[in-house]
Amino acid sequence: MRIVSCFVLGLLLLSPAAAWACADVEPAPAVKECVDEAPAQTAKEHYALGFEAAEERDYEAALQAFKKAYAACPHFAILYNLGQAQIALNRPREAIAALSRYLQEGQEQIPPERIPVVKEQMHGRFPDAPHK
Repeated sequence: MRIVSCFVLGLLLLSPAAAWACADVEPAPAVKECVDEAPAQTAKEHYALGFEAAEERDYEAALQAFKKAYAACPHFAILYNLGQAQIALNRPREAIAALSRYLQEGQEQIPPERIPVVKEQMHGRFPDAPHK
């Protein structure tokens, strides 16, 4: 299922060598570590749980794990995963909010070819939802 493979595009905390693809877009560069190792490790653990939950199509559990990962080490790339979980849960406002923040906070760090894909997810999937 495409939504599951999309979860990894935004964040490659587990393995910088991972090569997941969604709609022919290259994966994002590996996320920079937090200043302290403990929050980075916590974020990696929660991200791993979120990814496992997403693979099992337990998107609510994935969402909660990604929220914990972002709280431990707030990196823009995790916002992409939050947005994907919200899309899977059919929560347009929350998905658009997370993906908008992803685009805003990531800016030039986001590969240029990914930006239209994210915008299409926001505007194409939820045309009637309010967009920021």
